[in-house]
Amino acid sequence: MPYPLEKLQYGLRRRLRELATPNEAYTLQIAAPSYFGLQPVQKCQVLKNVVLRVDERNRLVVKSLCKQMYIIRDPDLLYSVTNHLIIDNLTPFLENTIVSQFYLEPEAVTFKNFVLEVPFIDTFKSLLKRQITYLEFETCTITVENATRIIRATPFCETLQRLQLFAPPSLNIWIKTFSEVECRSLTNFSVRCVLPTAFDFDSDTFLTFFKKQGSTFTLFCQVLTTYDDFKKQLESFMSKHFQTVKHDPVYRCEYVSPDIKKRVVFIFEDKIQCFGFNV
Repeated sequence: MPYPLEKLQYGLRRRLRELATPNEAYTLQIAAPSYFGLQPVQKCQVLKNVVLRVDERNRLVVKSLCKQMYIIRDPDLLYSVTNHLIIDNLTPFLENTIVSQFYLEPEAVTFKNFVLEVPFIDTFKSLLKRQITYLEFETCTITVENATRIIRATPFCETLQRLQLFAPPSLNIWIKTFSEVECRSLTNFSVRCVLPTAFDFDSDTFLTFFKKQGSTFTLFCQVLTTYDDFKKQLESFMSKHFQTVKHDPVYRCEYVSPDIKKRVVFIFEDKIQCFGFNV
């Protein structure tokens, strides 16, 4: 049951301020900027383009990509992260540090080298203070259910424009996720350094996924093999609803025909193959 802040005695307000984490203190002071007993003012440092990484000694390391330098973390300071946030190899033990000391306002988020489970997903999406337009997963492990949980979260679903995967072991996870979730804002889905074995979905699932996307949607796949080695597998899920389209050799992946909006671009080791969605 909520307890009105104004009913707290001054001494209890002071104690509340002492016990509050930097993030909690900042939130309280934003909500009640002139309320006595919640001082001193919580200091905040803005960081643009930041990597939060767990090192070999299980310590949370903060690196500024703008200044190309590591930041010595002050336990009494709140860090406001903007632009691009990269979270690398995070362990559950250090999740509380992010909750207590980081105010998250990025437009782009990259997850690298860790397993995404429900507790972290729920905690992370509750920390986000603005909508996300770019989301990337690099060498991460995630289930269909958890991927759906992330994409359905409000900070992602309404404004996500670009999704990028690096070396995913399975594409079926994401094809199924976006077959179930309405995310009409997505215009660019890029898959880099993917092996042929990652194309583990069937043609019906792929067709359902593609129909759900907006009219200007493009899927890019950089496949680590030659076109001839992948040709038979490619034909198995590029059904009658897709047609081969010429591409501009100068701009590589730009289509000559403006009539076809939805596109699939396969970049092989020896050639580029483009398809247009004709439904």
